[in-house]
Amino acid sequence: MYKVLLVDDEYMVTEGLKRLIPFEKWDMQVVATANHADDALDYIKKNPVDVVISDVNMPDKTGLEMIREMKELLPDTYYILLSGYQEFEYVKKAMNLSVVDYLVKPVDKVELGNLLEKIAQQLQEKVEQSQTLSQELDETGFTNYLSGKDSWWIGLSKEKQGSFTIPYYVLGQDWQIFISDQPLDGIVVTPFEAPYQQSFENWKINAEKALFYGSVNLEKSESLFAYYEPIYRVIIQGNINQIIEELT
Repeated sequence: MYKVLLVDDEYMVTEGLKRLIPFEKWDMQVVATANHADDALDYIKKNPVDVVISDVNMPDKTGLEMIREMKELLPDTYYILLSGYQEFEYVKKAMNLSVVDYLVKPVDKVELGNLLEKIAQQLQEKVEQSQTLSQELDETGFTNYLSGKDSWWIGLSKEKQGSFTIPYYVLGQDWQIFISDQPLDGIVVTPFEAPYQQSFENWKINAEKALFYGSVNLEKSESLFAYYEPIYRVIIQGNINQIIEELT
């Protein structure tokens, strides 16, 4: 589901939006609320979201100032500003920030719903436009695809997301490796840097270990990891006969 963050210094506003707006209708979920801009900024640094709905007038930092900082971290996120009055200067600044829309409080349920429906359609189109790459890409191939942005992130998820995806079958399950210009929710989400081919191979090893050990974070120096290391690749490859041979 697409993740939504609500930001307003009035608790009743965020709670009212959660209760009155059927976000699930557009495959959306409110994952967090914040009553201060800095709290919202701290949240998105560790938890990327798809949509931010924020009040304009908040103490210490306005919604516009907050979104300006957020866009440096999440440039592809959709932002909606709410205000108690129609102020031209705020609207103009919001347009300059490429904010999706500017709605006047009290928020019209139908108006916000129509906007969320449009955003959901655009998010789905991005997923469908995601290019599928091959695991066999060499350094030149990666460079050709990734030359348009200064920074990239790589991660693993069950769903297609990001600018590029690579189908990945491991431990009997189908996964999607994604490459995106911003951090997205997933497993082993890390910066993806040149040399890309070597970074990709190293990342796959770390991803396989994360899947194999689950939530247990083992370092190479730990005794349990050292014990299983000789058969780790065999287990990942699913060679049952060789696993039995290694264990006996």
